Amino acid sequence: MKPTILRSLRFKLNVWYILILALVIGISDLFLYQIFERNLIDTIDTTLYNAAEEVQHAILLSPNTRWQKNADMIEKAFIVNRLFINIFRITGVEKNIKPVTKSRVLLKSISSEHILNFLESQNPVNPVYLSINEKSLAMHPFRIILFPVLKNSQLNHVIQVGISLKKVFSTMNQFQLILFLFASIIMIITSLGGYFILSRTLIPVRQVVETARSITTEDLSLRIDSKGRKDEIGDLIQTFNEMIDRLEKSVEQIKHFSTEVSHELKTPLTIIRGEIEITMRKERKKEEYKKTLNSVYDEAVKLQKMVNSLLFFSQIITHEDLFSYTKIPLDEIVLKTFEQSETLARERHIKMILNRIDSVSIAGEEMLLNRMIMNVLENSIKYTRPGGSVELSLEKHKKQALLIVKDNGKGIPRKVLPLVFNRFFTVDKAAQKREGGLGLGLAIVKRIADMHLASVKIQSTVSKGTVVRIIFPIYSQKESV
Repeated sequence: MKPTILRSLRFKLNVWYILILALVIGISDLFLYQIFERNLIDTIDTTLYNAAEEVQHAILLSPNTRWQKNADMIEKAFIVNRLFINIFRITGVEKNIKPVTKSRVLLKSISSEHILNFLESQNPVNPVYLSINEKSLAMHPFRIILFPVLKNSQLNHVIQVGISLKKVFSTMNQFQLILFLFASIIMIITSLGGYFILSRTLIPVRQVVETARSITTEDLSLRIDSKGRKDEIGDLIQTFNEMIDRLEKSVEQIKHFSTEVSHELKTPLTIIRGEIEITMRKERKKEEYKKTLNSVYDEAVKLQKMVNSLLFFSQIITHEDLFSYTKIPLDEIVLKTFEQSETLARERHIKMILNRIDSVSIAGEEMLLNRMIMNVLENSIKYTRPGGSVELSLEKHKKQALLIVKDNGKGIPRKVLPLVFNRFFTVDKAAQKREGGLGLGLAIVKRIADMHLASVKIQSTVSKGTVVRIIFPIYSQKESV
């Protein structure tokens, strides 16, 4: 089922892209807005300070009869930004406040509460800037400066210079609108661009999806062309193609496995069925029934061995994590397996020779190691003529343990040596059918060796014998399998 647009990766990435972009633009706009507002206020504060200084000079250099006139002149000088100027006298110990001049810009006076608070502060000799909002005077706040005037180190006057912040608010609103429009345009352009880029970027992903839908177990030959991409999409395509390669090999192995198993299991089942059908056609003597049962039993034993090998091989291939690896003495396992193989060797008149056995420990699983060594010994015994011999030794070399199994049997032709570890491969088909095997013995040996980080090497000469060497890493506290 195709994903809806709301659930598509392209839509989700685009939404996240827009949200992050909106957050970045929002923070940037807020930062710009605060800087712009701070600059405007700083400019106004500078204007207020300059005006207050001019009034101070007038107070210090002219009689009080001219203060009102001087204040009016200074107010009129600021045409663009209309200022209002008030002068207050501070008298008495209680610091009473008395207006000396009154601004002609304001119809009403600003509350003297701000001046009282200023006088009660710890340091009323420095100018103070205030933003006040008195609805009785105007709808917009004011920005004022309280400028102290000292005579003989005594505070006796306070100059109040103020300005309406109406224009500041208007300018800020316009700037805010510009930021909003600019952010909206940027959001629209970048969103469309991001959607386009994501659409182009995800084309190879859609190709992967379409190819994956086209692949079946009947046709695993499809691959995706990465077109030389070296980015993450290229890695995705390469990984996908490698996965299909492995899947194709696995499916081929499964098909081969199924064919081989079906063929190998068919023979004993056909023999069992044929023996039973022939016996049931008419009444038989007791000896004939017994002979038939023995034949059926032999085939059933072969069939059981085959099934057990198949199940075991499947287990070590697909459930490796079920096995736990601990420090175990390899020499003890080798001796135990040697004793177990002696019974089979005596039945075939094969001499078992135990050579050097060094004491050595490895990290491994006892059951798996026992099975691996037993498979090697059984192969050597199976393909050695009566009267021959099989030698076993375990040598310790620095950080490695070397297990050697040597026989003087039939040997393996050089041209097929690279194939002996393949599943279902056997050199002697007749011996395979006689023993009821599937050609999994050495494949199991190789798999168990890999699980123990060991390597297997085989040297063989036809009619002279075979030497199998398995090299194990010796157990170390710093390492784990």
